[in-house]
Amino acid sequence: MVIKMNLASRLFVFISLVFCINACNSDKDYPSEVIPELTEFNFTDFSLIEEVTYFEQRVVPIDRENSEGEYVLNDGSFFWVSYEFDSSIKSTLSETLLFNLNSTYSPAGFFGSCLPGSCGSYFAYLKGETTYIIDNKIDFISFIGEVDTLANLQLLLRTNSYSGLFYKKINDSYEVVASQFSCTHAIKHLLQVSKHGDITVLETIENKSTGTDC
Repeated sequence: MVIKMNLASRLFVFISLVFCINACNSDKDYPSEVIPELTEFNFTDFSLIEEVTYFEQRVVPIDRENSEGEYVLNDGSFFWVSYEFDSSIKSTLSETLLFNLNSTYSPAGFFGSCLPGSCGSYFAYLKGETTYIIDNKIDFISFIGEVDTLANLQLLLRTNSYSGLFYKKINDSYEVVASQFSCTHAIKHLLQVSKHGDITVLETIENKSTGTDC
């Protein structure tokens, strides 16, 4: 069997291996249970508000190139989908639902997804035959409810510019080793994440210059 890995997956594996090596040489009892990447989760892995049947993460650039080659402020109608939960569900949607889904959008996201920050991300979801937009943190926390699954945990971390690597469950909260998105530094933190979505930095484990610019 041949297993193909994209660049993001290879980078995730590399960071995980490096952390494992460092953790083995340290007396610190860091979390060691692996948090899967977002692409590894299915819709049923999330604990969401009732009656949601599908959701997706979208990326919206601040500006876009028009037919004359000029860059104009994006009104939100130009976006691309970065994650689908799930693509198998989306493929079964009627033409009407797909049209409504793609015709409902936001001009801005509430968290960054392009370094060094020229675009934002938000979520769109279906509930019945209606499309709803999540473009602020308050609505997002209401959408996921409590952080009680690894899927919810990773999604929450992504909306706060982190990528979860390892976790340890402590009562109703998580301790998490997470990398922080940066194009100039390799940064890892030890975080505490409450069931209500509050994130506290307990320790900066690594902060090294990559020698590159954005």
